[in-house]
Amino acid sequence: MGKKKTKKTKQTLSLNEFLGDAPAKSALVEALPTAPIALDGGREVDIESLPRYGPFKAFVGNLHFETEQEDMREFFESKGCEVIEATVVRDPMTNIVKGFGYIEVANRLHLKLALEASGGTLKGRPIRCDLADGGGRDGGRDDRFQRGPPREDNTPDDWRSAPKASLPPPSSRYGDRGGFDRGD
Repeated sequence: MGKKKTKKTKQTLSLNEFLGDAPAKSALVEALPTAPIALDGGREVDIESLPRYGPFKAFVGNLHFETEQEDMREFFESKGCEVIEATVVRDPMTNIVKGFGYIEVANRLHLKLALEASGGTLKGRPIRCDLADGGGRDGGRDDRFQRGPPREDNTPDDWRSAPKASLPPPSSRYGDRGGFDRGD
């Protein structure tokens, strides 16, 4: 016959006992990047990737729910931006801040500075800045392709206001093509 199995007793360890008495830095923590982008969340923005023509708007996300327009204006002005307009989006029913907003700045350089402020702290929260989606005077078209200002309409006449061609009456419009109302 075989050996009789002995019952092992369970031993409960605290986390510090399991990891060791002195909490040590792990190799993973020491291997994390220390570049400025990793420290403050900011990023280097290439000015050539920004729209050439206004409006120069940036989306600002992760706003504290007590953020006011003046708080955003002061934050971006402290980063060197000339802020034309700051907007905090609110719920129309409850008037509570939705956690995002938009800023419009004077030019490309200030837009670059605003985008590089991403990761900065406003009211205790790290904000996220990105280019705002169109919606401007160009009908929401994205300006990343440097199209330039809207072109003038050079159409010789206004074809939209020309008289519409008359259509045959609906009953004879399709001729004898069949269907439910064929009269069979």
